Amino acid sequence: PRGARILLEKCLPLRHRLIPFPGTDVIIEDTGIDCAMCAAYGSMQGYICMPPLVIVDDEQFSDRLATDKK
Repeated sequence: PRGARILLEKCLPLRHRLIPFPGTDVIIEDTGIDCAMCAAYGSMQGYICMPPLVIVDDEQFSDRLATDKK
């Protein structure tokens, strides 16, 4: 509920603006709700947990590992 309230306050109404990404030289134009939400994340104490994006399969043969051993 608190995060939703912050997002509503920071994102609506949608408007034309530039959104800087702290710690980078990236600045994007606010073209939709996803961009507006990016502007709000810095003021939130929110965290995500991402599952591993790659799963290792040790059973498959690897040409790279075989070459590394040579």
